[in-house]
Amino acid sequence: MSRILITGANGFIGQHLIKHLQTQGYSNLMGLHGRKELDLTLPEACKSLPDGDVCIHLAGAGNPTDFDQDVEKAWQSNVTGTLNLLQALQGKGYQRCILASTYVYGSPEYTPVDEEHPVRPPHSYPRSKYICEQLLEAFTRQGSLSGIALRIFNVYGPGQTAHMLIPTIVNQLGSKQIQLRDAVPKRDFVHVEDVARAFEKSIHAEIESFQRINIASGESISVADLVQEVQGLAHDETPVHYTHTPRLNEVNNVVGDIERARKVLHWEPQITLREGLGALLSCVS
Repeated sequence: MSRILITGANGFIGQHLIKHLQTQGYSNLMGLHGRKELDLTLPEACKSLPDGDVCIHLAGAGNPTDFDQDVEKAWQSNVTGTLNLLQALQGKGYQRCILASTYVYGSPEYTPVDEEHPVRPPHSYPRSKYICEQLLEAFTRQGSLSGIALRIFNVYGPGQTAHMLIPTIVNQLGSKQIQLRDAVPKRDFVHVEDVARAFEKSIHAEIESFQRINIASGESISVADLVQEVQGLAHDETPVHYTHTPRLNEVNNVVGDIERARKVLHWEPQITLREGLGALLSCVS
């Protein structure tokens, strides 16, 4: 059984991934839970990484939806941390690194967006993640390490931080008013358990050196329709108020082409948005 190192193991995706791998019989899991345990931005600290077979790199900083975040923090944690990690993996037996990337395409020229679509990251977080992809690709060309960058679209599920869209809606149910910015943007939501399965599939996927792979549902839904779906499932009639203040460089439609995930990973989502929202509401009720 593979020895699997997971950075960012205490994060939203990391916690779900570890539980999923454990249920699938993976026992040799090594989780790094944050900077207090090992600071990836420090090259000397990375030398203490344990030997292993597969590294799943979830650690990083930034918010995929935040256009005003700290640029330096995103660069330092994501780019510097990833570079140090990749350098440290050399000579420790690792055969594969699986990177948690994100939506990097900007406003799409066509939908669904496949991996060959031009890359136009709209702010610092996806820019830094795209550089991490390039670093991983470069390292796979230098030695025996293979790499997969999973471009995860709008992940959701139990335990997600409150500032993300779906928790923002759910947490306002039953209040005086649900307040949101813009009803128009459409997003492609993929459940965190499906994301965890994609990482597991990536451990043993047959690739020659490096692949970029979309992880999405293949469908999009507007904010307004999402609110209606949540309220319908919750039998909630809280009035909804939109401020009609779109974010700078807003992307109005996001939907991913997942054909490469089907072919390379033999993966496709199993949890529909309705099922995922229903399960989430049952957790908070």
